This record gives sequence, C-alpha cells and structure tokens, in this order.
Amino acid sequence: MQVLGRRRISEISPNRLIKNPIFWIKTQKDFLIILLASLVVIAIFFRYTYSGFSSYLSSLSNVFNLCIHLIGIWGVIVAAKAIATVEVERAIANEIKENGEKGIREKRNVSLSKLEENYLPVNKTEPSLAMPRLFRHISKEAVNLRFESSIDVVEPYRDEALESLFTLTNIQKIALRAGILGTFIGLLEAITQLAKLDSSQNPTDAIITLSNALFISFSTSVAGLEVAILLGFLLMILRKRQNDYFRDMESSVEIILILARNADNDDQSRILGELAKVESVVEKLGQRLYENTQEIQRSIAAVLERIKEQTTEIQSGVQQLRQTKSDFDQFIDEVGETQNRFIGEVKGIYSELSLKSFRDDIKDGIVFAGQTVSSRLGETEKSIKKQTEQVNEGVNALLETRVKFTSFLQQLDSSQARFIENVKESQDIVAMVQASAELKATINRAVQRMEEASMRMKAINESLEKPLIERIKRNFFG
Repeated sequence: MQVLGRRRISEISPNRLIKNPIFWIKTQKDFLIILLASLVVIAIFFRYTYSGFSSYLSSLSNVFNLCIHLIGIWGVIVAAKAIATVEVERAIANEIKENGEKGIREKRNVSLSKLEENYLPVNKTEPSLAMPRLFRHISKEAVNLRFESSIDVVEPYRDEALESLFTLTNIQKIALRAGILGTFIGLLEAITQLAKLDSSQNPTDAIITLSNALFISFSTSVAGLEVAILLGFLLMILRKRQNDYFRDMESSVEIILILARNADNDDQSRILGELAKVESVVEKLGQRLYENTQEIQRSIAAVLERIKEQTTEIQSGVQQLRQTKSDFDQFIDEVGETQNRFIGEVKGIYSELSLKSFRDDIKDGIVFAGQTVSSRLGETEKSIKKQTEQVNEGVNALLETRVKFTSFLQQLDSSQARFIENVKESQDIVAMVQASAELKATINRAVQRMEEASMRMKAINESLEKPLIERIKRNFFG
C-alpha cells in the first residue's frame, strides 16, 4: 500500500483517509494505543458489565451496557473522522504555506485569477473543506482590494473546526449519564424487591433477585465510566491536533494575504475595488456622523433640560428672596412701632412716678391733714416719713432701671445698624439668614427686658402708689 505524504493527504478526502490503515499506523499511534488500552480494560471488566441471560434483570443489564458501549463506538468514529479531517486541513495549510513562501522568494508575478491554480492543492471533497474555502474567500476579497486581518479571517473557520470537539464532548456526557440512569434503575429495582419480601418467600431467592438488581445498578455505572474515560482521552488527542492545525492555519493565512496583495489585478477590478472601498468608507463615515449627531443632540437636550431646571430653581429662589425681604421690612416696621409704643409707655410711667407729683400730693395731704385733724398729726407725720423713704427707694430703682433701659436701647440701635449693614453688604442668602437670626435674638432679648422693666414698674406702682393713697384715705378720711 502506498505510503501517504503530506501532499497526498492534502488531495484526498477525510472519508478516504479514515479507511487507510497506513495513516493510522504511521501518524496516529497515540490514538491506536488508547483504543487498544480501552479494549483491554473492557475485556478485564467484562464480567462486571455483562452476565448471562438467565433472568429478565440480567438481560436488561446486558442490553443497557451494550447500548452504552455502542455510544462509545459512536464517539470513537466521530473522533476518528474529526482527526482525519483536521489532518487533511493541516496538510492543505502546510502545502499553501510552503508553495507561497517559495513563490515569495522567487518573486513570481502571478495573476489574481491564477492564484488558486498555482498555490492551492486540488482537493475535491464535498462539501468543500475549510482551507480551500478560506483561500477562495481571501482571493475574492482581494479582487475588490479588501484585505482583512488574519485574526478576523480565521475566526469563523476556527469555530467550524471546534464543532467536532463539542459533538464528542456531548457523546461523552450522554454515555456517562446513561450509566447513571442505569444505576438509578437498578437501585429502584432493588428497593422494589425489598418491598416484596415476606416471611413465606425463600431468603435465597430474595437475595438472588436483590443481587441481580444491584448488578444492573453498578454494571451500568462501570460501562458508562469506561466509555467516558475513553472519550476523555480521545478529546485530549483531538484538541492537540486542532491546536497544531490552528497554528498552521494562521501561518498559511498570512502567506495567502501576502500573495493576494502582490498578485496582478486588472484596472477595472482595481477601480471597482477602490470604489467599493470608498463607498464602504463613506458609508462608515456617514454612520459615524449620524451616531455623533444623535449623541450631540442628546447632550444638547440634556443641557437644555438642566438649564431649564436651574432657571426654575433660580426664579423660585428670587421669589422666596423677595418674599423674605417683604416680611423683613414688615418686621422692621413692627419693631419700630413697638419701640415707639414702649418709649411712650415708659415716658408716661416716668411722668406719673415723677418726684414733683409725689411732693405736691404729699404737701397737699399734709396741709389738708393739718387743717382737718390736729390730734393725729404726730402719727400722720411718722407715716408720711416712712412712705417718703419708700418713695425715694422706688425713685432710685426707677432711675437705675432707666439707665439700664437706655443702655439696652443703645445696644438695640447698634444691632439694628449692624443688621442693616450686613443686609446691604451681603449677597449671600446664608449671611442674610444669620443676620436675621441675630436681629431676632436681639429683639427677643429687648422684649424680655421690656417685660422685666414693665413688671418691675408694676411692682413699684403697686408697692408705692396704691398703699400710700389707701393709707392717706384711711388716715385722713376715715
């Protein structure tokens, strides 16, 4: 039988290659070793997976395990076909790389339409393999002067090659889960047999039935694990072959792109390619301009909305400031009126409690008392002297209160002046609020002191005026 070389492999289909024993013996020794080791393991554990057909349970176990092993054979076939396909693809990639590097070194002047004929191996596999389709795709794009990066070109074909890997992984999962299913079936059968045990049944028969059910449970697990381990090793081999293939594919794509760029192309195709390229650039530019315009419009709308919100807030703040100013002016007017009333009341109290008025009243009382009752003159003089001392003490207290009140009025005027100056100079609402709070505190203190002065005046009036009049009336008139 003819020994297969790389060029020969690149020209045959994977289905033919998989039937060639030379290919497996010469290049896929690790695959064959794993298959032989798996067969040895299955033979060793044969008595743990298969039994005679003496009963229904044993027959069910044998059929179930056979199905699991058939799933394993299916996985081996899928893996073998995937490895054969990867090897053909890799051979094509290496042939393209070798021929392309030779052409670049020799600086061959090849037309773009003849590029496939000169560098791509002839492989008539149907459907077409990935490498020939990749070569034709790059050549077709080169007619229009479209050259993509090697990573972007290779990516779809890498995903296509990984489909066989996913298929083998799913087969491995099916075999393992089939073994688990058989395990649960055996356990359920064992539980069912235990439920049927009674005192009349022979214990030996019950134990045999229970062991057959447990044999189903554990034998299917063994079969499923055998197949899963076998397919796991095959997955490792396939993954290694695919990694080598991907490296060769990327190298060959770079060579193909260089050949396509250097190949001769007629003027019409070049012009069409340039126009197509310009059209693509203009289209991308228009799309980008549209996206930027939309983004600018959204930004402007957001800024306008924010300005509108800030304008509303400013108007609301100005309105509140106006209302505050009006309330403050009204408050100042009320404070002025209160001060005027307070000063008038203080003047009235002072005029009522003046020393001259008291002296006149006392003098008139003494004259009247002397003219009316001479016998009680001594007692009246003592009473008047005592009341005179109380009057003097009240007058002194009143004078002291007047001095304190005058000082308080000066502090109030100073606080008002400082408050008005802060209002005029400050442009900050916080400063106005602080000044207003200070004025309010000063006014509260003024009101408190006025109340204290009023109470003191009332106490003086009650302690001095009324008792004196009542005593005069009692002594001189009754």
